Amino acid sequence: MEFAFALGCTRRRGSAGIGGQALPTLREHYDLLAHRLPARLSDWAQDRPTRVYLGHEFCERLLPRPGELRDAMRMAGEGNLAVTLATPVASDSGINRLRHLLPLLPLGGEVVCNDWGVAALVRREHPQLRVIAGRQLCRMTKDPRLPSPRWAKLYPHGLCSPTFAALLTRCAVAAIELDVPPFVEAAFFDALPRPANVHAPF
Repeated sequence: MEFAFALGCTRRRGSAGIGGQALPTLREHYDLLAHRLPARLSDWAQDRPTRVYLGHEFCERLLPRPGELRDAMRMAGEGNLAVTLATPVASDSGINRLRHLLPLLPLGGEVVCNDWGVAALVRREHPQLRVIAGRQLCRMTKDPRLPSPRWAKLYPHGLCSPTFAALLTRCAVAAIELDVPPFVEAAFFDALPRPANVHAPF
């Protein structure tokens, strides 16, 4: 099992973004995150992460600049961390920004896509990268107010539908990303059409 954490590329730390920070910043960021995990997940946090997520899943304006991505990837490499670029639903402007970022990723790097157009772009122009279907493409009911598993079954997801499976194949999706569904059991993950990366605590 691989353990990863997300690091946003932000410009509030100065024009150099996170590039001006030393490598321990990544470790400190992870330690802070691990400290905030619920007790039931604390055992997982004892293992050092092997991957870092850069970018943003929900806002194209928060995607890193090319220089920021290079600096973050250098820091990740020095820490022996694999890199995943998280991307949001993208406008034409966002697609153009991604065209400057995707060539910077290493061979076998991952791109979390929350837009079928972005997934198609990665598959078509950068087949050396792994396409991951993000949480916005893998939606399901996860309302914490659901009182029991019986209620959860009334609102099934469509992740195992033939149409969704065809889209995954067409875009060469290697894995999917999910929040933890309410009342989830191990059999849920066994039935999914692709290996799943699960976000915790949400």
